[in-house]
Amino acid sequence: MMQEKTMVQTLQRTRHDLMNNLQVIQGYLSMDKIDIVKEKLTECIDYYHEERKLININAPHFILWVIQFNHCHDNIQLTYHVDEHLDLASIDHQLIKDSKHLVNIISKLGSKMELYELNLQISMVQQSKVKVSFTIVDQFELINEFQDNKQNDNICVKESEDGIIYELSYIIE
Repeated sequence: MMQEKTMVQTLQRTRHDLMNNLQVIQGYLSMDKIDIVKEKLTECIDYYHEERKLININAPHFILWVIQFNHCHDNIQLTYHVDEHLDLASIDHQLIKDSKHLVNIISKLGSKMELYELNLQISMVQQSKVKVSFTIVDQFELINEFQDNKQNDNICVKESEDGIIYELSYIIE
């Protein structure tokens, strides 16, 4: 019963977000701001294109975690980009464990009054190797804390121009 309730809540939130986007587009259309309408439509289509790629990775627990993320965290916002044709079924539970660990670090070390932008990139780097990168935007002062809180050797923490990259590597079968 709890799983069905969670799914219905997720569907309600997804529908709510879509309706908000369409109402914004409708508002700009009513003001004849066609350039902004085109921009908002492109953003909306791009978002659902990424969501389609996410839904097709064959990792249901991780997919649900990602889709629900922004509704469950007040001060951490997640965006994501996923390569096409990934099958992550064999690492679904490990992805959840490692991702939750990272979010716990941010929650413990971060300020409840600050908004943290978390960008997720999932890509195939070799035939059977997947790289999952979380970039924590503009949080350079936390790099030592992230390095000290690594769970295993499959995790690499480094700095980039955008922020801290918390990179996970997995071998998939």
